[in-house]
Amino acid sequence: MLKSIEKPSVTVLEASAALSKKTPEKKKILGDLAYAKYLKEAKIRSLLMNYVEIRGRNAIPKEPGKEKGVLVGLRSKKRFLGVGVIKEINRFKRTLKVLTPVRIKPSIVIIGKVKLDDKLREIKVS
Repeated sequence: MLKSIEKPSVTVLEASAALSKKTPEKKKILGDLAYAKYLKEAKIRSLLMNYVEIRGRNAIPKEPGKEKGVLVGLRSKKRFLGVGVIKEINRFKRTLKVLTPVRIKPSIVIIGKVKLDDKLREIKVS
């Protein structure tokens, strides 16, 4: 019975010449568009820092206002919820304002190393 089964034929296709490699500038533009698309329906959520675990505290700039635009990951205890952008950290009230489409209150906020400007374009962090 196995002798009657033929081996499948394999055809190798060449990549289209119409496809071009993405330049670093084009990759940046596409990345910026992805941030804008993901955050299109986002709202500013206020999180009480006493009720969330903040990972990567060392990545938060010490100077007030410098944290604006830092990308953060949002997690529950069990799963990844999404990302957001820090709008403000009020150290006196211990609140963290994050622009995000995530509606569920996260239990963990992971501070990232990417920063976005007000138009949601990636900027270099010095």
